[in-house]
Amino acid sequence: MNRFDVIIIGKGPAGISAGLYLKRSRYEVLIIGKDFGALDKAEKIENYYGLEKPISGKELSETGIKQAEQLGIDIFTCEVTSVEATFEEPYRFKISATQGEKKQEFLSKSLLIATGKQRKTLRIPGFDDFNGKGISFCATCDGFFYKNKTVGVLGAGSYAMSELSYLYNLSQDILLFTNGDPQIEKTLLDSPLPEGVRLITDKLSQIYGTEYQDNVSVLAGVETKDSEGNIQRHDLQGLFVALGTAGASEFATKLGLATGEGTNAGTILTDDGMRTNVPGVYAAGDATGGFLQIVKAASDGAIAAKSIGSDLKELSR
Repeated sequence: MNRFDVIIIGKGPAGISAGLYLKRSRYEVLIIGKDFGALDKAEKIENYYGLEKPISGKELSETGIKQAEQLGIDIFTCEVTSVEATFEEPYRFKISATQGEKKQEFLSKSLLIATGKQRKTLRIPGFDDFNGKGISFCATCDGFFYKNKTVGVLGAGSYAMSELSYLYNLSQDILLFTNGDPQIEKTLLDSPLPEGVRLITDKLSQIYGTEYQDNVSVLAGVETKDSEGNIQRHDLQGLFVALGTAGASEFATKLGLATGEGTNAGTILTDDGMRTNVPGVYAAGDATGGFLQIVKAASDGAIAAKSIGSDLKELSR
């Protein structure tokens, strides 16, 4: 298994900035990221220091990647599906990732989460009503409550399969909903699903519940609608949302990181040195909320690198 001093999840400004500082300090660094995140979608950037003329977010991202690679930083374009604490020194964290059909695992002394801020919503009637009342975003956290019950997983990629694999240890009665996603990953279609798992490719049209106790309604199932408008009901006790790729909030939940509330919900809380409440775990960039700008993300990455380097020196003593 590959071992590193630091693994950085996210190859945007925060992750690349931290990687540059750490590599120049002679640490073994691995940066993992599936895409460039929000920056990749920026059509034109002209408010960043040193730009002679406006450039696209994709151009800026690619320039940062080249800069890191020229310094000798390992950058893997793949999807992180799981992070967990090993509770062993000095390699305290294990990261699992997939690239197509290839699965890899890495060990690291430190972990920097720089995945950006996820901007995904789920606009399905009933979703808000049952979020937290049968709908969960973390199989590791809540899966135990659904042991031997009928559950659904909502997603169409490697992250969804990772959540399904965990849940399969608790229940073999699982429905995998792709919600009509036309971009179902080839690995999901080619790989045989575990026995008892049913694949539903129609779009979800509604989430429904039932009166439980004390007049509180909880999830009872979902409805799907096919291309001809036919509706089918699927009774469930739990639905685990695993859309897209695992992000900051999912990693935070699994590692026990403190997160924001209210308008800052889903962001990771850090001190001034970008340290989280879990020793060895740091966060930077949009994942920590605040001023969602490139300059702030790059600054966060540099500050995190300084803290990581200082803490690694203490760890080696």
